[in-house]
Amino acid sequence: MTKAIVLSDNGVSSGSAGLKTSGSNDGILALQTSTAGGTATTAVTINTSQNVGIGTTSPAVRLHLTGDNPFIRFDDNSGGSQQDYEVGSESALFKIKNVGQATEPLVIDNSGNVGIGTSTPTQRLDVDRGASNGVVAKFGRSGGQAAFIYADANYAYFGSDAGISNGIGDSSI
Repeated sequence: MTKAIVLSDNGVSSGSAGLKTSGSNDGILALQTSTAGGTATTAVTINTSQNVGIGTTSPAVRLHLTGDNPFIRFDDNSGGSQQDYEVGSESALFKIKNVGQATEPLVIDNSGNVGIGTSTPTQRLDVDRGASNGVVAKFGRSGGQAAFIYADANYAYFGSDAGISNGIGDSSI
């Protein structure tokens, strides 16, 4: 036997929403929506393991999202220079997006390649600084020496806090 609470606008235009439990799925709670005169669709499911599913009626983990390009958005409403991010899956890529920016800060493809500054990594670690010259990567520790890779339009240089070298004995840029 299905038990439900239905909230409706009398079917005039926008449909209804409701909570439902089912005798065949004891302990499962579902939030459903429907259009006027339409069939109810489960939007959110909470199962007996307290797993929450959005877009799935069988959540396998604490928060399980299913659908076309599922993302979670984090909006910073604190004022100042806000950064809003989305984390999710799109076109077989795991992405961390800076909302409103053209390039994702971090992408992991289905072969395990990691892209920073590029959405199409071709190596295990693919860092793209864009068209500007400057430090591409820095390796070091707080208060200690650091090594880095610098790139311009023609060359890549390796350096440390002590100076930069193009690998041929030139210590200047």
